[in-house]
Amino acid sequence: MRGSYLRTMRKTCLGVALVVFGLGCGRSSGPSLGTVTGTVTLDGEPLSGVRVTFVPQEKGSPSYGVTDENGSYRLYFNQKRFGAELGTHNVVLQNCERETDDSGKPVDDTPIVPIPRKYQLPGQLTADVDSGRNSIDFDLEPETRQKQQATNATRTASK
Repeated sequence: MRGSYLRTMRKTCLGVALVVFGLGCGRSSGPSLGTVTGTVTLDGEPLSGVRVTFVPQEKGSPSYGVTDENGSYRLYFNQKRFGAELGTHNVVLQNCERETDDSGKPVDDTPIVPIPRKYQLPGQLTADVDSGRNSIDFDLEPETRQKQQATNATRTASK
């Protein structure tokens, strides 16, 4: 049941992203793209149901993907093309919304692991996309560790 839920959630998030952002232009021509795949982990554990967005730092269109139960993602430029435009991108990671039944209750009680806030903000993560295949992994640190490291850095600096 969990695998089915995750597949449905991934398809739903990707579908919503493509429709909402109007990426389904129907054209197969366009900018040069690099294929982008990778994994998203938190403290070494795979994260599922994470929307991965690559936004070009220069002029261009964003690309989207959603992680599966293994934390793996593949970027889509539009409905017909995989990948992301070449160049440097700001990367934003966000949890997809849970699928609910007609009463608004989640259809699955699988816990959603919240993504630390800093990774949800544009410009905190960047990635370079080259022509050809790109494998870009993100191993996130939990917020508690980030806060602890900041506290330790403050203590070290004040000695």
